[in-house]
Amino acid sequence: MGDVEKVFEFAGTGRLGSLTVGASVCEVLGIMGTPDGVTGELPAICAYGDLQLGFSGDGILWHLAVEPSGLAMVLPSPIGSGDEATTPSMSEFMSHLRRKVERVVRCEPFVAGEYWWLISGSGVLLSFDDQGFLVAAHRSDPSLVD
Repeated sequence: MGDVEKVFEFAGTGRLGSLTVGASVCEVLGIMGTPDGVTGELPAICAYGDLQLGFSGDGILWHLAVEPSGLAMVLPSPIGSGDEATTPSMSEFMSHLRRKVERVVRCEPFVAGEYWWLISGSGVLLSFDDQGFLVAAHRSDPSLVD
């Protein structure tokens, strides 16, 4: 399965490979290894290429996000290939989700006038830029934050 297909699967399931919201920081570090960057002590955000992982003060993964850097996306190994892939477009996403019979709802979860797409079965939120390319795919559970 290619990296773009893994992001499509994440949108439909809320899981990215073996990563899922609710995992412990020890589990995640055991899978992913040392992050490329960390914001500091817990609670913290760990960065692995275009993957952002948010941990609570108790070390629980509460936020899982793929945030491509422009038209190139890198999913780090072992979740992805570690190679650049073309960032998927909104039309590719919607076509894939329709084939999977996923319900997609337009919403404003953060700021009025800033629209995201909620995948109702997984709770994943998708954001696209003005050209229609993926900016962010997020799955969060704020109830896990201290």
